[in-house]
Amino acid sequence: MPGNRVSPEFRRIWADGGLNRPAEDTKRTRDHRRAPKIDALIEDNIQRRLQTILQRTSLHDEANHGGEHHHHSHHSSWAYTLGALKFHQATSSSSSTSAVARSNHVPIGPVKEPAQQHQQHQQPKDVFLSENSTVVLAQTGSTPIMHCEVGDIGEGMVSWIRRKDYHLLTVGLATYSSDDRFFTAHVRHAQDWALHVKYAQEQDAGLYECQVSTHPPTSLFVELELVEAKAEILGAPDKFVKSGSALRLTCVLRKSTEPPVYVFWYHNDRMVNYDAAMGVVVRHGRYSSELEITTAKPEHSGNFSCVPSNTRPASIHVHILNGEKPAAMQHGSKSSAPSWRSQVISLVLLTFYYLMR
Repeated sequence: MPGNRVSPEFRRIWADGGLNRPAEDTKRTRDHRRAPKIDALIEDNIQRRLQTILQRTSLHDEANHGGEHHHHSHHSSWAYTLGALKFHQATSSSSSTSAVARSNHVPIGPVKEPAQQHQQHQQPKDVFLSENSTVVLAQTGSTPIMHCEVGDIGEGMVSWIRRKDYHLLTVGLATYSSDDRFFTAHVRHAQDWALHVKYAQEQDAGLYECQVSTHPPTSLFVELELVEAKAEILGAPDKFVKSGSALRLTCVLRKSTEPPVYVFWYHNDRMVNYDAAMGVVVRHGRYSSELEITTAKPEHSGNFSCVPSNTRPASIHVHILNGEKPAAMQHGSKSSAPSWRSQVISLVLLTFYYLMR
């Protein structure tokens, strides 16, 4: 503060605080005794001057503008003044404390943690969008697909590993295995790193690992199960049909995990799917196929085979009969009974005839 603004009381206290004291007093004693008086005087002087300034400001605002808004400004100015006064008190108090107290001072406001410490507290996010520990069921000879969908992995790479021998199969879209049946391609979207196995064989079954090169690496596991699908013709191995009646053969695909691309029917060694001259009509279902000949003829006898594209084939032998079945095929029918009885009667009569002679 300027010297001409200090009251006589301030000068007297300053003199009593240390100017007229004996020289043998240490500086610590002088500061300890005069500091409270000086602080009290400074606070009183600052408060009186600020009150005067605020009164003048309030009168000036009410004369020029008036109203509630400037009354609110008056209170805001008073709140700011009190804040300044409190800051002065805190400053004065901290200047009189020891170096140990200043070293324990806690800063006001939020304290930012170091970047490294903040990263340690972060929870690792799951990079996979696909479900873990899934099972893919496929049939031998097909191309099973094992999906591995990931989120934002930055510069990370996606790799596929065969777990039974820890053989690295693919990295990204590149195949690292010498077996080119294994390859990775995007199926559902660009984040789907799906492993394909062409012409899958029984030894390809097992556990596969999709690994992302995060820190630490994160993995997803897929179990591949393979079954052998086969075709079956209902009624095999033999079918008997009367000449002139309809011939229907139904081929069912057992354990098939995907529909076939085609199903061919063969009569002996000839493919008859589109043989209109022979009277053949073929209808396909998702996992079945049916061959029908409306009017069976003797030339239709022989071996019929059902050959799907992705399963083992099946065969049946067709017999076209003129009239009734042979006696050996009747299995106890009435037509064979009279012949047996007549032979017995003839034998009895012949025996009785020789005995009577």
